[in-house]
Parts: sequence; structure tokens; C-alpha cells
Amino acid sequence: MPSKVTGFTSFSKPRAEPITLALNCSKSKDNDRQFPNIKPESQQIIHPFNHTDLQAAITDMRAKSYYGFAMLLQMLNGTSQPSSSLTFLMPDDRELSSTAIAADEIEEFLLTHAIPMPLYFNDLSHFPTGTLVPSGISTRMIRIHNRGRGDFFVNNAQIVTANVCLSSVIKCHGIDAIIEYDT
Repeated sequence: MPSKVTGFTSFSKPRAEPITLALNCSKSKDNDRQFPNIKPESQQIIHPFNHTDLQAAITDMRAKSYYGFAMLLQMLNGTSQPSSSLTFLMPDDRELSSTAIAADEIEEFLLTHAIPMPLYFNDLSHFPTGTLVPSGISTRMIRIHNRGRGDFFVNNAQIVTANVCLSSVIKCHGIDAIIEYDT
């Protein structure tokens, strides 16, 4: 079972130097005192995750032709559900079809392609190059390479379709590769 993300560290304005983020989707008064200027777009809609959110996100994925990723989420239906609001980083169907994913590895695959906080692309674009963000599995970090909207990478994968999921608290972005991690 993947470990949970426990801390929250952020910044009030973009910095030139890389930073490391540890995100916790729960909102606390301490976070508001420490970081009063942090109000990402995605936090404007605050409500608990529910099955309707997942279905709305899957509908948005299908509308932009991310059928394979939507299918992987549906395969977990009834056996596992995301525990909180997420941002999914979705490889396109061509990439997914060239990757062997065992049935008992689907949840891990999805979590390695997720950030445990809902982030619009505008929120992501504030992270400078070198920023480390935990994936849905907190021991696997995603390195941001930010050279602008048309040249934004998460590890080895370029974001090619921003803001695919807009109908729920779950956010998602299309990427051009399966995310690779250093071992």
C-alpha cells in the first residue's frame, strides 16, 4: 500500500531557485497563517472527493480522447477509489497501449501519474524548474521542468493538453509519455 503524503510546504511567489514541495490536501489554519497568499485556482472549489467527481473527470477525459486512462480508472471501480482530490497526468492512448500494466499494478500506475492536490495548469506554471512534487506515492517525486506553457515537463513527460478535467475537483493534464522515475 502506498504511503500517504503528510506535510505541506509552499511559497508565496515564484522563486528562481528550485524548491521541494510536500503536499497535503487537507486544509489547516496553520497553513493559512504560514502561507496567507497561497490560494491556487484549484482550491477555489473545496469539497470532499466523491464518486460523482470521478465520473465527471472520466467524462472530461473521454471528451478529449483519453480513453485508455479513463478505462484504467474504471477498472478500479469498486476495488479502490482515490482517497482525495488529485491531479492526474495522463499519457495518451498510444503511450498507454505500448505499456504492459498488470491488473494488480493499475492502482500504483495511476498514483505514479498523479499529484495529491488538484492543480490547474496555471497553478503548476508557478513552480520553477527543479521543483520536486510528490506523486500519489510519496516516495516517488516528480521534477518540474518549466520553460513556459508550450515547454512544461513533469520528469520526462511533456504536458501537451492542459486542463482536461474541469467538471470536478479532480484535475488532469495530458502528457506525451509514461512518467519515468529514477530508481
